[in-house]
Amino acid sequence: MHQDQQIKLACHGHSLGFRNLENALKEYCTACVKEILNTAYSCRFCNFWLHESCVSELQHLPLKIDHPLHSQHQLRLQLQRQDFICDKCWYISAFSRYSCDQCNFNLDLACASSTNDLLLEEEWQRLQDGKKKEIQHYSHLHKLTIFKYRKIRADDYNCSWCRMRLSEVCYGCVECNFLLHELCRDKIPRTLCHPFHP
Repeated sequence: MHQDQQIKLACHGHSLGFRNLENALKEYCTACVKEILNTAYSCRFCNFWLHESCVSELQHLPLKIDHPLHSQHQLRLQLQRQDFICDKCWYISAFSRYSCDQCNFNLDLACASSTNDLLLEEEWQRLQDGKKKEIQHYSHLHKLTIFKYRKIRADDYNCSWCRMRLSEVCYGCVECNFLLHELCRDKIPRTLCHPFHP
């Protein structure tokens, strides 16, 4: 491999250059979210890093797929530096996804590749109707989506109310990084008496 080698991925708008990671930098792969130790491909415009092995895998993935859980539209492979909630498994996931921009429907790569998994009738109906399990919480402007938490990076997410590490079932607005334990969602007071404004 040469330092000046460039590649192009169909799912990313810019060319990626082969780079040696300097010792002081700590970067994570946009596809798998694992730390990059030595060399990688990166986009100098997007702060976008990929392991060599992840580049190889992504080059073989189709840019668009038809999926039975979202038959209304094709899903497009996207690599973005934003976490999301997978609409099949409900886990919080990172970066790589198949997505429908029209419907805000997202599948992580594992769920997008499995088309034969059995779903409960209730879950299938929810996906067919395009409905997500969401609540409009009085403490946040956007709707909060239910999800199952799993650690996806070195730093854990914390609950926006109690500040403890998230676990199990949660509600959240991933765009705003506003996340709540299921038990904490009803603990936030609607009103508050404060000595500065009696």
